[in-house]
Amino acid sequence: CDSIVRTFIQFSETAGYDINQHRILCAGETYTDAAFPDGISAAGTYTATVKTAYGCDSTVTVKMLVANNGAAYDTITIEELPYVYAEDTILGTNVGAGDYEFPLQATCGQVTLYIHVTDKQQAVDNLKVLQLSVAPNPASVGEPIEILSQVSMAPDFSLMVFDAIGQLVYATDEPSLTIPGLPVAGYYTVRLTSDGQSFQAKLLVK
Repeated sequence: CDSIVRTFIQFSETAGYDINQHRILCAGETYTDAAFPDGISAAGTYTATVKTAYGCDSTVTVKMLVANNGAAYDTITIEELPYVYAEDTILGTNVGAGDYEFPLQATCGQVTLYIHVTDKQQAVDNLKVLQLSVAPNPASVGEPIEILSQVSMAPDFSLMVFDAIGQLVYATDEPSLTIPGLPVAGYYTVRLTSDGQSFQAKLLVK
C-alpha cells in the first residue's frame, strides 16, 4: 500500500553574526547603543561581543570617525570593502582604488564623508601611523594650513604632502607646523615624522 510521510522542518537562528560598520561623531557628542552602553566619544575602532536572542556570541565592530568643519575622512583598502555606514552599504565590492565622497546626515547637520580607497601595498605604508589634525580642512587653493596636533620638534622632523596619485608636492625638514597654500584643488595626504613617530592626515583643497 502507498503511504505518505510528512516531515516538518523548523529553522531557528542559532548562530552568531558579525557586524562591521562606520559612524560619524560630531564635536562633543557621545555615541551609545546596546553594544556600547558606556558610550564612544573619540575616533577609533571599537569592538564588542553581544548575545543573540538564542544565546550565541556575535561581534559588533564600529569604526568611529569625527566630523571637523562639516567633513570626515577615512582610508580603507579594497580588501575592506564593502563600506557600511550605519546600516547602509555606501561602497560595494565592485569599486576600485580612488577617492569617493558622500553627503550624510549627522546630529550636527550634513557632513561630507571622504573615503580614500587604497590597494594593499599603499595600506602597508600606512601601518602604525598616528592621526594628524590639520585646519582648515577643507582648505581653499592658496590658503595656508596649520597642523593642530601637538608634535615635538625633534631632529628627525620632516613634513611632506602628497597628491592623490602619490606624487610629492611639498617637503621640508625645517620644524614648522604651517603648510604653505597648495596651488591646485584636490585630495592630499599630509605626512609628518618627528621623534620616531609618524603622523598622517587627509586634506581636501577646493
